[in-house]
Amino acid sequence: TYQPIKYFIVDMSTNEILEQFSAVRRQLNRLFIVYLKEADLGPKQMILLRFVHKNKLCTMSDIACGIGSDKASVTRMVNSLVTGNFLERRSSDSDHRETVIHLGKKAKTVLPEIEKIYSRLSEEFAGELSSSERKTLLILLKKIEPRIQRAIATVVEKSYKKESL
Repeated sequence: TYQPIKYFIVDMSTNEILEQFSAVRRQLNRLFIVYLKEADLGPKQMILLRFVHKNKLCTMSDIACGIGSDKASVTRMVNSLVTGNFLERRSSDSDHRETVIHLGKKAKTVLPEIEKIYSRLSEEFAGELSSSERKTLLILLKKIEPRIQRAIATVVEKSYKKESL
């Protein structure tokens, strides 16, 4: 059976971990932007297109939840991508009041390039890590993400309650 590896971090505070993670994220985002200029898309747009590609028919709520963005931002991005023929809207087969989003013609032609960009980014990000280190990193990131999602939900809920008063 799988036993998680236990690491002991000596003299490293949580703040230092967060600072290093933030620095890596910023650098990766900069690299994203450089590579995406070739595809004429922004990082969030690329993430949104990949999400719709993987999930086929999506509601706006599905997309917002899936890419970790608010509905207003998703609506703006979807509108822009619909205008650019990357995405299309249609009524849901199960509920005609509901709109679903799916890939448009232009997305189908740009997705292979997006996947190449993701591969290049992955290599830049983790290319020097061993297979074991990559697995450990993925395990740690998957362990951290739900905690952050819960924190976001708590903050949003508190903010909503304050606005309601």
